[in-house]
Amino acid sequence: MGRDRVGIGAVWALALAGSIVTLVVAPSASQQLWLALTFGGCVLATFAVQLAVARADGYLVRTMTSVVGAMVVVAAGSGIAALSAL
Repeated sequence: MGRDRVGIGAVWALALAGSIVTLVVAPSASQQLWLALTFGGCVLATFAVQLAVARADGYLVRTMTSVVGAMVVVAAGSGIAALSAL
């Protein structure tokens, strides 16, 4: 179970780092677009991590946890971007 949690945490960290970089670097007019692309990258990273784990046992739970966690992190970044655009 240790490698599973590390993989999930890596995807969440990628979502956090991507959201922070987007909020700092991207112009406010295109932040939502870049946050959507960040989430897409996190979904692809989830599948790459699951290939690296190479275990079928618990695949759906690990994938769901990674994707939903990344979605929550990017959604928080999206909320911050929306509030800063006001």
